[in-house]
Amino acid sequence: MLILYDFGNSVCCQKVRITLVEKGLTWEARRVDLFKTEQYDPQYLKLNPKGVVPTLVHDGTPVIESTLICEYLDDTFPDPPLMPKHPAERARMPRRATRLRRSRATKSRPANSGAPIKLSCRPTARLTAPT
Repeated sequence: MLILYDFGNSVCCQKVRITLVEKGLTWEARRVDLFKTEQYDPQYLKLNPKGVVPTLVHDGTPVIESTLICEYLDDTFPDPPLMPKHPAERARMPRRATRLRRSRATKSRPANSGAPIKLSCRPTARLTAPT
């Protein structure tokens, strides 16, 4: 069973929800209201001592940090894969992600390296936990 502790406005949480949707996984959502400082609740701090969101609990084991959660989901549920199979393509991923982050930070377009950046997202995807 997958339980995602998240807050709707958090970009890090959105990244994990997109990954869950892309993988076609179902999960239980548990809202952690950052405006009410629920991330510092002693019960939540047992799962995530950093007191941040998101936290994914899979079969009783917590995984924290959004990037690590996405990698964990890709390793644990390999189909469909989020990363290319070819090692050279995987090696280019960190550079692509860095270019995307920088372009968003500077509000400019990423430099064109000649290789297309493939982003996958179903336009009708629901980014909330299935009911």
